[in-house]
Amino acid sequence: LLNRPGDQLYKESWQENLAKPLEDSQHRKQGLLFRVCNEWFVLDLNMVREVATAREVKPLPGKTGKIFRGFVNINGEFLLCVSLKNLLKLDSVIQAEHKTTPRLIVANHRDRTWVFGVDEIMKVVQYGTVEKSDIPANANPGHVYSSCLLDLEERRAGLLDFPRLASSFERSSK
Repeated sequence: LLNRPGDQLYKESWQENLAKPLEDSQHRKQGLLFRVCNEWFVLDLNMVREVATAREVKPLPGKTGKIFRGFVNINGEFLLCVSLKNLLKLDSVIQAEHKTTPRLIVANHRDRTWVFGVDEIMKVVQYGTVEKSDIPANANPGHVYSSCLLDLEERRAGLLDFPRLASSFERSSK
């Protein structure tokens, strides 16, 4: 039984799989896949402090605008809340595939913590250089803060350049 020749197609499929270069798992990163309006984005998991349920934003008189929305209470801490949708100038028309629950992402950059609302959190994804592709010239303007596009199993998403995004948040809150 063990000495008989193997199936040729089976052998060829394994040869193809084994010939593919392996990406070092140490170079793979994890990110949070989420949707704002009809656009999908990934935020590096190292930036994410927590995901919270949507809650009331307290405006700051004279400071609240289209991007800076005010403060939100997260676990007893008042944090700056911004609108990613307005910063990225995304269309408000939402075409959800199913019923979704809006959430807040609490993200850190340097010594500042930012909170922004999203329409849907899908899951934590892994990505590496294999999934990355350049942003085409005709991409949605919402990807202006994306460093590249990720071709994930479920969908294509922009990998957010959070340091650039946080700089814009900072300017809008002054």
